[in-house]
Amino acid sequence: MTDPQVRRRVMLVLVLGCLMLFGALLAIDKAREAREDPAATNIATRGFAGSPLPDGFKAPAFDLRDQEGNRVRDVDLRGRPALITFAYSVCEESCPAQLQLMRKTLAKLERPIPAYAISVDPRTDTPSSARKFLLEQRVAGQIDFVLGSRRQLRPVWKGYAIQPQTDDLEHHARIVLLDARGFQRLGYSVSDVTGEQLADDVRRLERGVDPNASS
Repeated sequence: MTDPQVRRRVMLVLVLGCLMLFGALLAIDKAREAREDPAATNIATRGFAGSPLPDGFKAPAFDLRDQEGNRVRDVDLRGRPALITFAYSVCEESCPAQLQLMRKTLAKLERPIPAYAISVDPRTDTPSSARKFLLEQRVAGQIDFVLGSRRQLRPVWKGYAIQPQTDDLEHHARIVLLDARGFQRLGYSVSDVTGEQLADDVRRLERGVDPNASS
């Protein structure tokens, strides 16, 4: 091997060594910064399973009745996070899956939180049909069914950006997690989250973690 070839190989080894050393020093420096700044450490560990909703997106006001005739108001949801979904009592596809996800979530929590299924089809939803549906889904006593006329429910659907059930359109099947102040914070598709993940999001909100600061 000629001298120029030897020199080129030596230079290549030196360059690679310098790059490896630089990478190691950079990793050490990042680790030191994380130890010194707890907030920076949390950024990688406080991600939410749900999709964060815009700041200041308040839940719509309503004053309605549940399947037992009890009064249900938006102000009653404050003080704890709350789970909201949208269903109709003769639904056989998306609605059962939504309520089962909420049931699994509630079972994972150390303390119960308010949980409601808001009617998206007043044509079929009556107190008796709502009670039957909740019993069939094994969520009676855990989730309440919020009922009302189309006129009463329309501003609620609009406030949650929900398409109600019609002859031509299937309703929006999603779950919304409210914070203790009554703001919409996270949205969920049933197929994208587990009960354990949703329960963990509830705990994070209770600890005051901001979903919009986690990305």
